Amino acid sequence: MLDTRCHKRRVMFWGLLLVLGTTGCGDSDAASDDGGGGASGQGDGDGDSGSGGATGDGDGDGDGDGDSGSGGASGDGDGDGDGDGDGDGDGDSPGKSAELLAVLPNRFGFGVASFSSTLQWPIDVQAATDIQFDYLYWYQNKDSSLDFLMKKIQRAKDLGALPVITHYQLLDRSKDAGFTGAAQRDIVLQGVEDAGVMLGYFENVQMVMETAATAGGPMIFQTEPDSTTWLRMFHTGDTNDATMGHVAVAESGHPDLADLPDTIAGYAQALVRLRDMYAPNVFMGLCEFDNRDGMNPEHSVTFIQSLGTEFDVLFTHHTVKYSTKDAGWWDAYDDVAQQRFLTWISTITSATGLKYIHWQTEIGASDYGIMPDYPSDERITPMIAAGSIGVLFDLYSVTGPPHHQPAHGYAVSPPTDHPGYNSLDKLQERLEAFYAAPLTLH
Repeated sequence: MLDTRCHKRRVMFWGLLLVLGTTGCGDSDAASDDGGGGASGQGDGDGDSGSGGATGDGDGDGDGDGDSGSGGASGDGDGDGDGDGDGDGDGDSPGKSAELLAVLPNRFGFGVASFSSTLQWPIDVQAATDIQFDYLYWYQNKDSSLDFLMKKIQRAKDLGALPVITHYQLLDRSKDAGFTGAAQRDIVLQGVEDAGVMLGYFENVQMVMETAATAGGPMIFQTEPDSTTWLRMFHTGDTNDATMGHVAVAESGHPDLADLPDTIAGYAQALVRLRDMYAPNVFMGLCEFDNRDGMNPEHSVTFIQSLGTEFDVLFTHHTVKYSTKDAGWWDAYDDVAQQRFLTWISTITSATGLKYIHWQTEIGASDYGIMPDYPSDERITPMIAAGSIGVLFDLYSVTGPPHHQPAHGYAVSPPTDHPGYNSLDKLQERLEAFYAAPLTLH
Protein backbone atom coordinates (compact mmCIF):
# COMPACT_ATOMS: atom_id res chain seq x y z
CA MET A 1 0.00 0.00 0.00
CA LEU A 2 3.01 2.32 0.01
CA ASP A 3 2.87 5.01 -2.65
CA THR A 4 6.36 6.38 -3.28
CA ARG A 5 5.40 8.68 -6.13
CA CYS A 6 4.96 11.77 -3.93
CA HIS A 7 7.72 14.32 -3.65
CA LYS A 8 9.85 13.77 -0.61
CA ARG A 9 9.21 17.24 0.82
CA ARG A 10 5.56 17.40 -0.11
CA VAL A 11 3.39 16.78 2.95
CA MET A 12 -0.35 16.72 2.41
CA PHE A 13 -2.51 17.68 5.37
CA TRP A 14 -6.01 16.35 5.50
CA GLY A 15 -8.32 18.85 6.83
CA LEU A 16 -8.45 22.47 7.64
CA LEU A 17 -11.84 21.98 9.24
CA LEU A 18 -14.29 24.87 9.25
CA VAL A 19 -16.18 24.69 12.46
CA LEU A 20 -19.37 26.69 12.48
CA GLY A 21 -19.71 26.24 16.13
CA THR A 22 -20.12 27.58 19.52
CA THR A 23 -18.51 26.50 22.71
CA GLY A 24 -16.75 23.39 22.19
CA CYS A 25 -16.61 20.09 20.75
CA GLY A 26 -16.81 17.81 23.51
CA ASP A 27 -18.64 18.24 26.67
CA SER A 28 -16.91 16.81 29.70
CA ASP A 29 -20.26 15.79 31.14
CA ALA A 30 -20.57 13.18 28.43
CA ALA A 31 -17.40 11.36 29.37
CA SER A 32 -19.29 8.87 31.47
CA ASP A 33 -21.88 8.33 28.80
CA ASP A 34 -22.11 6.05 25.80
CA GLY A 35 -20.75 8.66 23.45
CA GLY A 36 -18.80 11.13 25.20
CA GLY A 37 -17.08 13.78 23.57
CA GLY A 38 -14.22 15.53 25.05
CA ALA A 39 -13.63 18.43 27.29
CA SER A 40 -15.71 21.53 27.38
CA GLY A 41 -15.23 24.79 25.57
CA GLN A 42 -13.14 24.56 22.45
CA GLY A 43 -14.16 28.00 21.35
CA ASP A 44 -13.59 29.54 17.96
CA GLY A 45 -10.44 31.49 18.54
CA ASP A 46 -10.83 33.48 15.32
CA GLY A 47 -12.12 36.72 16.73
CA ASP A 48 -15.85 36.11 16.46
CA SER A 49 -17.96 37.90 19.00
CA GLY A 50 -18.90 35.47 21.72
CA SER A 51 -16.89 32.61 20.33
CA GLY A 52 -14.33 32.30 23.07
CA GLY A 53 -10.95 30.83 22.45
CA ALA A 54 -7.89 32.77 21.48
CA THR A 55 -7.83 36.48 20.78
CA GLY A 56 -9.33 37.62 17.53
CA ASP A 57 -7.70 38.84 14.40
CA GLY A 58 -9.00 42.36 14.32
CA ASP A 59 -12.33 42.59 12.54
CA GLY A 60 -14.50 41.00 15.20
CA ASP A 61 -16.24 38.56 12.92
CA GLY A 62 -13.59 37.31 10.58
CA ASP A 63 -9.98 36.35 10.55
CA GLY A 64 -9.00 39.82 9.40
CA ASP A 65 -6.06 38.55 7.43
CA GLY A 66 -7.04 40.11 4.13
CA ASP A 67 -5.76 37.23 2.05
CA SER A 68 -6.79 37.59 -1.56
CA GLY A 69 -5.16 34.74 -3.43
CA SER A 70 -7.14 32.52 -5.69
CA GLY A 71 -5.99 28.93 -5.57
CA GLY A 72 -8.49 26.37 -4.40
CA ALA A 73 -8.95 22.75 -3.62
CA SER A 74 -8.88 20.26 -6.40
CA GLY A 75 -12.23 19.44 -7.91
CA ASP A 76 -15.19 21.75 -8.31
CA GLY A 77 -18.09 19.84 -6.84
CA ASP A 78 -20.97 19.18 -9.14
CA GLY A 79 -21.78 22.89 -9.35
CA ASP A 80 -24.91 22.37 -11.41
CA GLY A 81 -27.30 21.17 -8.75
CA ASP A 82 -27.89 17.80 -10.32
CA GLY A 83 -25.28 15.72 -8.58
CA ASP A 84 -26.70 15.88 -5.11
CA GLY A 85 -28.47 12.60 -4.85
CA ASP A 86 -32.04 12.68 -6.01
CA GLY A 87 -32.04 16.48 -6.07
CA ASP A 88 -35.73 16.85 -5.40
CA GLY A 89 -35.34 18.18 -1.87
CA ASP A 90 -37.54 15.55 -0.32
CA GLY A 91 -35.13 14.66 2.45
CA ASP A 92 -34.23 11.24 1.11
CA SER A 93 -31.03 12.01 -0.78
CA PRO A 94 -29.11 8.77 -1.38
CA GLY A 95 -25.85 10.45 -0.38
CA LYS A 96 -22.67 11.35 -2.19
CA SER A 97 -20.06 9.28 -0.38
CA ALA A 98 -18.61 7.87 -3.61
CA GLU A 99 -18.43 11.34 -5.10
CA LEU A 100 -16.57 12.60 -2.02
CA LEU A 101 -14.02 9.81 -2.29
CA ALA A 102 -13.49 10.74 -5.93
CA VAL A 103 -12.75 14.34 -4.91
CA LEU A 104 -10.25 13.29 -2.23
CA PRO A 105 -6.73 12.11 -3.02
CA ASN A 106 -6.15 8.37 -2.88
CA ARG A 107 -4.09 8.41 0.29
CA PHE A 108 -4.51 8.54 4.03
CA GLY A 109 -4.25 12.18 5.05
CA PHE A 110 -3.75 14.61 7.92
CA GLY A 111 -4.97 18.07 8.77
CA VAL A 112 -4.83 20.88 11.31
CA ALA A 113 -7.14 23.50 12.73
CA SER A 114 -6.97 27.22 11.97
CA PHE A 115 -7.51 29.46 14.99
CA SER A 116 -6.45 33.09 15.27
CA SER A 117 -3.19 32.25 17.04
CA THR A 118 -2.28 29.62 14.44
CA LEU A 119 -3.25 31.31 11.17
CA GLN A 120 0.32 31.83 10.04
CA TRP A 121 1.67 28.38 10.89
CA PRO A 122 0.32 26.47 7.86
CA ILE A 123 1.37 29.32 5.57
CA ASP A 124 4.91 29.33 6.97
CA VAL A 125 5.22 25.55 6.89
CA GLN A 126 3.91 25.41 3.35
CA ALA A 127 6.38 28.08 2.24
CA ALA A 128 9.32 26.40 3.94
CA THR A 129 8.63 22.79 3.06
CA ASP A 130 6.45 22.79 -0.06
CA ILE A 131 3.68 21.32 2.07
CA GLN A 132 0.30 21.36 0.32
CA PHE A 133 -2.64 21.50 2.68
CA ASP A 134 -5.82 19.72 1.60
CA TYR A 135 -8.23 20.88 4.35
CA LEU A 136 -8.67 23.74 6.86
CA TYR A 137 -10.78 23.65 10.04
CA TRP A 138 -12.05 26.28 12.51
CA TYR A 139 -15.09 27.39 14.53
CA GLN A 140 -17.81 29.83 13.56
CA ASN A 141 -20.55 30.41 16.09
CA LYS A 142 -24.08 31.60 15.62
CA ASP A 143 -23.00 35.24 15.86
CA SER A 144 -20.25 34.98 13.27
CA SER A 145 -20.90 36.80 10.03
CA LEU A 146 -21.17 35.25 6.61
CA ASP A 147 -18.25 37.49 5.66
CA PHE A 148 -16.21 35.59 8.24
CA LEU A 149 -17.28 32.33 6.64
CA MET A 150 -16.30 33.55 3.18
CA LYS A 151 -12.89 34.64 4.49
CA LYS A 152 -12.29 31.22 5.99
CA ILE A 153 -13.35 29.46 2.81
CA GLN A 154 -11.05 31.75 0.84
CA ARG A 155 -8.19 31.05 3.26
CA ALA A 156 -8.68 27.34 2.65
CA LYS A 157 -8.67 27.90 -1.10
CA ASP A 158 -5.54 30.06 -0.89
CA LEU A 159 -3.86 27.07 0.72
CA GLY A 160 -5.27 24.70 -1.89
CA ALA A 161 -7.35 23.20 0.91
CA LEU A 162 -10.82 21.68 1.07
CA PRO A 163 -12.98 23.46 3.68
CA VAL A 164 -14.77 21.33 6.26
CA ILE A 165 -17.56 23.29 7.92
CA THR A 166 -18.55 22.04 11.35
CA HIS A 167 -21.87 23.61 12.26
CA TYR A 168 -22.07 23.79 16.04
CA GLN A 169 -24.86 26.05 17.25
CA LEU A 170 -27.61 24.15 19.06
CA LEU A 171 -26.11 24.68 22.52
CA ASP A 172 -25.74 28.46 22.31
CA ARG A 173 -29.07 28.96 20.59
CA SER A 174 -30.73 26.94 23.35
CA LYS A 175 -28.97 28.98 26.02
CA ASP A 176 -30.04 32.23 24.37
CA ALA A 177 -33.64 31.01 24.47
CA GLY A 178 -33.36 30.70 28.25
CA PHE A 179 -32.98 26.95 28.61
CA THR A 180 -30.80 25.73 31.46
CA GLY A 181 -29.66 22.41 32.83
CA ALA A 182 -27.12 20.57 34.91
CA ALA A 183 -25.30 19.41 31.78
CA GLN A 184 -24.91 20.88 28.31
CA ARG A 185 -26.91 18.04 26.82
CA ASP A 186 -29.88 18.95 29.04
CA ILE A 187 -29.90 22.43 27.52
CA VAL A 188 -29.68 21.13 23.95
CA LEU A 189 -32.42 18.55 24.41
CA GLN A 190 -34.80 21.28 25.52
CA GLY A 191 -33.76 23.64 22.76
CA VAL A 192 -34.40 21.22 19.90
CA GLU A 193 -38.06 21.02 20.93
CA ASP A 194 -38.49 24.78 20.71
CA ALA A 195 -39.85 26.09 17.40
CA GLY A 196 -38.10 29.44 17.72
CA VAL A 197 -34.71 27.91 18.44
CA MET A 198 -34.99 25.54 15.51
CA LEU A 199 -36.29 28.17 13.06
CA GLY A 200 -33.23 30.31 13.76
CA TYR A 201 -31.04 27.24 13.48
CA PHE A 202 -32.43 26.09 10.13
CA GLU A 203 -32.34 29.64 8.76
CA ASN A 204 -28.66 29.76 9.65
CA VAL A 205 -28.03 26.40 7.98
CA GLN A 206 -29.71 27.75 4.85
CA MET A 207 -27.55 30.89 4.89
CA VAL A 208 -24.40 28.83 5.38
CA MET A 209 -25.38 26.60 2.47
CA GLU A 210 -26.11 29.61 0.26
CA THR A 211 -22.71 31.08 1.16
CA ALA A 212 -20.99 27.77 0.44
CA ALA A 213 -22.68 27.63 -2.96
CA THR A 214 -21.58 31.19 -3.73
CA ALA A 215 -18.01 30.36 -2.74
CA GLY A 216 -18.11 27.30 -4.98
CA GLY A 217 -16.02 24.17 -4.99
CA PRO A 218 -16.34 21.05 -2.85
CA MET A 219 -16.48 21.31 0.93
CA ILE A 220 -17.77 19.28 3.86
CA PHE A 221 -20.48 20.33 6.33
CA GLN A 222 -20.14 18.45 9.61
CA THR A 223 -23.26 18.76 11.71
CA GLU A 224 -23.34 19.32 15.48
CA PRO A 225 -20.64 17.25 17.18
CA ASP A 226 -21.74 16.28 20.69
CA SER A 227 -25.38 17.21 20.08
CA THR A 228 -25.91 14.47 17.51
CA THR A 229 -24.62 11.89 19.96
CA TRP A 230 -26.71 13.37 22.78
CA LEU A 231 -29.82 13.12 20.61
CA ARG A 232 -29.13 9.44 20.04
CA MET A 233 -28.29 8.64 23.63
CA PHE A 234 -30.75 10.76 25.59
CA HIS A 235 -33.63 11.63 23.24
CA THR A 236 -34.72 8.30 21.79
CA GLY A 237 -36.01 6.58 24.91
CA ASP A 238 -33.01 4.22 24.92
CA THR A 239 -34.03 2.88 21.51
CA ASN A 240 -31.36 4.63 19.37
CA ASP A 241 -34.19 5.02 16.86
CA ALA A 242 -34.04 8.43 15.17
CA THR A 243 -37.75 8.31 14.35
CA MET A 244 -38.25 8.83 18.07
CA GLY A 245 -37.47 12.00 19.99
CA HIS A 246 -39.26 15.29 19.39
CA VAL A 247 -37.38 17.93 17.38
CA ALA A 248 -39.21 20.97 16.01
CA VAL A 249 -38.68 20.57 12.27
CA ALA A 250 -41.99 21.26 10.51
CA GLU A 251 -43.05 23.02 13.71
CA SER A 252 -40.17 25.46 13.23
CA GLY A 253 -42.11 27.12 10.45
CA HIS A 254 -39.26 27.01 7.95
CA PRO A 255 -41.05 26.95 4.59
CA ASP A 256 -38.76 24.35 3.04
CA LEU A 257 -39.35 21.82 5.83
CA ALA A 258 -43.10 21.88 6.30
CA ASP A 259 -43.65 18.24 5.31
CA LEU A 260 -40.88 16.69 7.41
CA PRO A 261 -41.51 14.84 10.69
CA ASP A 262 -40.82 16.55 14.00
CA THR A 263 -38.29 13.93 15.05
CA ILE A 264 -34.54 13.43 15.12
CA ALA A 265 -34.85 11.76 11.72
CA GLY A 266 -36.74 14.80 10.46
CA TYR A 267 -33.92 17.01 11.73
CA ALA A 268 -31.35 14.99 9.77
CA GLN A 269 -33.56 15.01 6.69
CA ALA A 270 -33.92 18.78 7.01
CA LEU A 271 -30.16 19.29 6.96
CA VAL A 272 -29.71 17.13 3.89
CA ARG A 273 -32.66 18.79 2.15
CA LEU A 274 -31.23 22.27 2.74
CA ARG A 275 -27.95 21.04 1.29
CA ASP A 276 -29.71 19.55 -1.72
CA MET A 277 -31.68 22.73 -2.33
CA TYR A 278 -29.04 25.38 -1.73
CA ALA A 279 -25.52 23.89 -1.95
CA PRO A 280 -25.15 20.70 -3.99
CA ASN A 281 -21.39 21.27 -3.91
CA VAL A 282 -21.37 20.42 -0.19
CA PHE A 283 -20.81 16.96 1.30
CA MET A 284 -22.61 16.12 4.55
CA GLY A 285 -20.70 14.84 7.58
CA LEU A 286 -22.25 13.15 10.62
CA CYS A 287 -20.43 12.91 13.95
CA GLU A 288 -20.64 9.82 16.17
CA PHE A 289 -18.51 9.65 19.31
CA ASP A 290 -17.22 6.54 21.09
CA ASN A 291 -17.72 7.73 24.64
CA ARG A 292 -17.95 4.36 26.31
CA ASP A 293 -14.63 3.19 24.99
CA GLY A 294 -15.69 0.94 22.15
CA MET A 295 -18.99 -0.36 23.47
CA ASN A 296 -22.24 -0.92 21.61
CA PRO A 297 -21.50 0.00 17.99
CA GLU A 298 -24.90 -1.41 17.09
CA HIS A 299 -26.46 1.60 18.83
CA SER A 300 -24.82 3.96 16.36
CA VAL A 301 -25.71 1.70 13.43
CA THR A 302 -29.38 1.64 14.43
CA PHE A 303 -29.39 5.41 14.79
CA ILE A 304 -27.73 6.15 11.45
CA GLN A 305 -29.87 3.68 9.54
CA SER A 306 -33.07 5.14 11.02
CA LEU A 307 -32.34 8.72 9.93
CA GLY A 308 -34.21 8.24 6.66
CA THR A 309 -31.52 10.08 4.70
CA GLU A 310 -27.89 9.61 3.79
CA PHE A 311 -24.80 11.45 4.94
CA ASP A 312 -21.55 11.29 3.00
CA VAL A 313 -18.85 10.82 5.65
CA LEU A 314 -18.56 10.18 9.38
CA PHE A 315 -16.49 12.05 11.94
CA THR A 316 -15.40 10.62 15.25
CA HIS A 317 -13.17 11.53 18.14
CA HIS A 318 -9.64 10.84 19.19
CA THR A 319 -7.52 7.88 18.22
CA VAL A 320 -6.14 7.61 21.75
CA LYS A 321 -8.66 7.33 24.56
CA TYR A 322 -8.94 9.38 27.73
CA SER A 323 -8.48 6.25 29.81
CA THR A 324 -4.78 6.17 28.89
CA LYS A 325 -3.85 9.26 30.91
CA ASP A 326 -0.88 8.85 33.19
CA ALA A 327 0.39 11.46 35.66
CA GLY A 328 -1.55 14.18 33.85
CA TRP A 329 -0.46 13.37 30.30
CA TRP A 330 -1.44 10.69 27.82
CA ASP A 331 0.50 7.52 27.18
CA ALA A 332 1.78 7.43 23.63
CA TYR A 333 -0.34 4.45 22.69
CA ASP A 334 -2.73 1.96 24.23
CA ASP A 335 -3.14 -1.03 21.97
CA VAL A 336 -6.08 -2.53 23.86
CA ALA A 337 -8.04 0.72 23.74
CA GLN A 338 -7.14 1.25 20.10
CA GLN A 339 -8.23 -2.23 19.07
CA ARG A 340 -11.50 -1.77 20.92
CA PHE A 341 -12.04 1.53 19.13
CA LEU A 342 -11.25 0.01 15.72
CA THR A 343 -13.75 -2.79 16.32
CA TRP A 344 -16.37 -0.19 17.27
CA ILE A 345 -15.85 2.06 14.26
CA SER A 346 -15.36 -0.74 11.72
CA THR A 347 -18.72 -2.19 12.72
CA ILE A 348 -20.30 1.18 11.95
CA THR A 349 -18.48 1.81 8.67
CA SER A 350 -19.20 -1.72 7.44
CA ALA A 351 -22.91 -1.37 8.16
CA THR A 352 -23.28 2.14 6.72
CA GLY A 353 -20.77 2.05 3.86
CA LEU A 354 -19.31 5.37 5.03
CA LYS A 355 -15.69 6.31 5.63
CA TYR A 356 -14.67 8.27 8.71
CA ILE A 357 -12.29 11.06 9.70
CA HIS A 358 -10.65 11.41 13.12
CA TRP A 359 -11.37 14.91 14.34
CA GLN A 360 -9.86 17.12 17.09
CA THR A 361 -6.85 14.88 17.60
CA GLU A 362 -4.26 16.09 20.10
CA ILE A 363 -0.73 16.94 18.99
CA GLY A 364 2.02 14.98 20.73
CA ALA A 365 1.25 11.52 21.99
CA SER A 366 -1.45 11.01 19.37
CA ASP A 367 0.76 11.63 16.33
CA TYR A 368 3.53 9.65 18.00
CA GLY A 369 1.05 6.83 18.65
CA ILE A 370 -0.07 6.84 15.03
CA MET A 371 3.40 7.17 13.47
CA PRO A 372 6.00 6.04 16.04
CA ASP A 373 8.60 4.87 13.54
CA TYR A 374 7.18 5.45 10.06
CA PRO A 375 7.55 4.06 7.36
CA SER A 376 6.48 1.17 9.57
CA ASP A 377 2.72 1.21 9.00
CA GLU A 378 1.38 -1.17 11.63
CA ARG A 379 -0.73 1.60 13.21
CA ILE A 380 -2.23 3.35 10.18
CA THR A 381 -3.01 0.29 8.05
CA PRO A 382 -5.56 -1.07 10.58
CA MET A 383 -7.16 2.37 10.73
CA ILE A 384 -7.58 2.37 6.94
CA ALA A 385 -9.00 -1.14 7.12
CA ALA A 386 -11.55 0.13 9.64
CA GLY A 387 -12.65 2.86 7.24
CA SER A 388 -10.48 5.81 8.22
CA ILE A 389 -9.40 8.29 5.56
CA GLY A 390 -7.63 10.85 7.70
CA VAL A 391 -6.75 12.51 11.00
CA LEU A 392 -7.31 16.19 11.85
CA PHE A 393 -5.05 17.68 14.52
CA ASP A 394 -6.38 20.22 17.01
CA LEU A 395 -3.78 22.95 16.38
CA TYR A 396 -4.71 25.63 18.89
CA SER A 397 -1.43 27.39 19.61
CA VAL A 398 2.02 27.70 18.05
CA THR A 399 3.56 28.97 21.30
CA GLY A 400 2.70 25.94 23.44
CA PRO A 401 2.91 23.27 24.60
CA PRO A 402 0.21 22.30 24.63
CA HIS A 403 -0.45 23.10 21.00
CA HIS A 404 -4.00 21.78 21.18
CA GLN A 405 -6.84 23.09 23.31
CA PRO A 406 -5.72 22.08 26.83
CA ALA A 407 -9.20 21.03 27.92
CA HIS A 408 -9.35 18.49 25.09
CA GLY A 409 -6.27 16.52 26.04
CA TYR A 410 -3.35 16.51 28.43
CA ALA A 411 -3.49 18.19 31.80
CA VAL A 412 0.21 18.86 31.18
CA SER A 413 2.54 18.15 28.28
CA PRO A 414 4.54 14.90 28.27
CA PRO A 415 8.17 15.28 29.41
CA THR A 416 10.47 16.91 26.89
CA ASP A 417 12.55 13.74 26.59
CA HIS A 418 9.50 11.58 25.82
CA PRO A 419 8.88 10.83 22.10
CA GLY A 420 5.27 11.90 22.59
CA TYR A 421 6.30 15.38 23.72
CA ASN A 422 3.85 18.02 22.52
CA SER A 423 5.91 19.48 19.66
CA LEU A 424 4.95 21.00 16.32
CA ASP A 425 8.44 20.30 15.02
CA LYS A 426 8.03 16.59 15.79
CA LEU A 427 4.57 16.54 14.23
CA GLN A 428 5.95 18.13 11.08
CA GLU A 429 8.84 15.64 10.95
CA ARG A 430 6.48 12.68 11.29
CA LEU A 431 4.17 13.99 8.60
CA GLU A 432 7.05 14.62 6.23
CA ALA A 433 8.24 11.06 6.80
CA PHE A 434 4.74 9.76 6.14
CA TYR A 435 4.18 11.71 2.96
CA ALA A 436 7.55 10.70 1.56
CA ALA A 437 5.83 7.30 1.20
CA PRO A 438 2.12 7.73 1.94
CA LEU A 439 -0.35 4.89 2.33
CA THR A 440 -3.05 4.66 -0.28
CA LEU A 441 -6.70 4.15 0.61
CA HIS A 442 -7.59 1.73 -2.18
